[in-house]
Amino acid sequence: MYWTNNSIAIGFAEAVIYFNNSNESLLIIRPVNLLSTADSISINNRIFKCTNVLYGTCHGTMLEVITLKSIIQKLAFRRGIDIRFPPIHDSMFFFQYPNRSEST
Repeated sequence: MYWTNNSIAIGFAEAVIYFNNSNESLLIIRPVNLLSTADSISINNRIFKCTNVLYGTCHGTMLEVITLKSIIQKLAFRRGIDIRFPPIHDSMFFFQYPNRSEST
């Protein structure tokens, strides 16, 4: 999870670039297209969505460059195989802990 253009995004680190002359490192990120929140509960016909569990897919060939200071948090993930969600190529669930679906 990282900051980009004043908003929060999720992506996979593809490479790290280090410049000797500036002592700065950059990350090459493959962004994730978030499709929905995967963790929700219904109480008295009202649906509450927990953003600690997200469902999304990779953008394919799109890449983004960020600084190390842009990183917010490391997330856990697993392949998006679940009967409650439509099968989408390269889909995944992303988890921030704690949440109601998984535990540390």
